[in-house]
Amino acid sequence: MREEAHGRALPCRIAATYGLHPTVEEGEALPEGYVNESWRVPCEEGAFLVRIYGRLHVTRGALLFEHAIVAHAAERLAEVRAPLSGPNGSTLWEIDDAFVAVFPFIEGRTGGRDPAARAGAARLLARFHRAMHDVHIAGGMRTTRSLGALGKLRERFVGLAHDPVLAHKLDWDVAMAAATAAAARLAPIARELPHTIVHGDVHPANFVRSRSGDATVGLIDFDFAHESERAYDVAIGIDEFARARNAAPLELDAAAAFADAYASELKLAAAERKALPDLMIRHSATLISYIVSRHGELAPGDVGGAPIYLERIREIERVREELLARVA
Repeated sequence: MREEAHGRALPCRIAATYGLHPTVEEGEALPEGYVNESWRVPCEEGAFLVRIYGRLHVTRGALLFEHAIVAHAAERLAEVRAPLSGPNGSTLWEIDDAFVAVFPFIEGRTGGRDPAARAGAARLLARFHRAMHDVHIAGGMRTTRSLGALGKLRERFVGLAHDPVLAHKLDWDVAMAAATAAAARLAPIARELPHTIVHGDVHPANFVRSRSGDATVGLIDFDFAHESERAYDVAIGIDEFARARNAAPLELDAAAAFADAYASELKLAAAERKALPDLMIRHSATLISYIVSRHGELAPGDVGGAPIYLERIREIERVREELLARVA
């Protein structure tokens, strides 16, 4: 945790800045992302989540886009909570040289990968996609197409393969070949893939289950939200929920169950099902690039958990035909 960076009292001070009345002097640190801090702060008005955003590659515009997405979804889904407005009238505030925001806290537990958690997440994801069909962001949309993303990832891997520090850290040829092949397979069906706002990080840690475990009650952490093919989110969900843990093998029955649970709420076109393995490759390739960049900024040459996602790419290529038969 990065508690030493700001101290446990700061989240309570932030909550008070937003007009809340903390009932404790120190916040409760929560599991966090690589550069962000998250804190639970009990207040007279209820429990709230205080987020202190890291400065690496974060801009006010990117955070306001994220907040606009969350606010739009929150108007349509009880499982999404909109950020509070601060004293400046904005949901985003700056304090002690950091961007901060406050959200109503969703009580429950995260990280479930069991069949009930998997199905609940898939159905909630479909309802999120349906809720975002008419979104409009005044400042413009953050948009990515998988064909373009795979091309950029391939070029990124070419550069990393020639980096004297990183060239021998991973088998970049495998990553380059997979990105190239995935793009070639997607190209003929790209126009048949519906677009929407995607969550972009459909991971068990971002779905809240009730304490009893009988319902999915929250969808959180929209850092990677953008406009893209909706099947990309389904592919991420398969890649994450159909594994017992991050480095575990893909369970094909669980992969099919996730796709079917999603389709029970929102039908998947044949082209979307066909695209799923290649969109899974995009997901793992994106994580390789992201992890290498973030870890390298703090410790040059450190690739963190990137080898896990390179192994996922190998596995997806290896089981591709069987996976297609299960999700078709």
